[in-house]
Amino acid sequence: MPITEMVNYLLAKVAGAFNISEPYLSSMFKQSMGINFSSYVGSVRIDKAKEMLKQTNMSVGDIAKATGYYSANSFCRAFKKSDRS
Repeated sequence: MPITEMVNYLLAKVAGAFNISEPYLSSMFKQSMGINFSSYVGSVRIDKAKEMLKQTNMSVGDIAKATGYYSANSFCRAFKKSDRS
């Protein structure tokens, strides 16, 4: 599942669990967390990847797939971008 589809799916599931609309959840999430929902999901994925890099012997490619990236290249771009933030 592409990243944007995954984020939209998660947003829909969370909104549904609270019986609120997706735009309202997104707005409230940004207001309370100071970051948009998709950025938050991306940071959680990168944090999990960092943990896996430290605690396992998995390859970068395997960690990329385990955290929802389709290739090590896209994972590496996201990882580098997260270190600049």
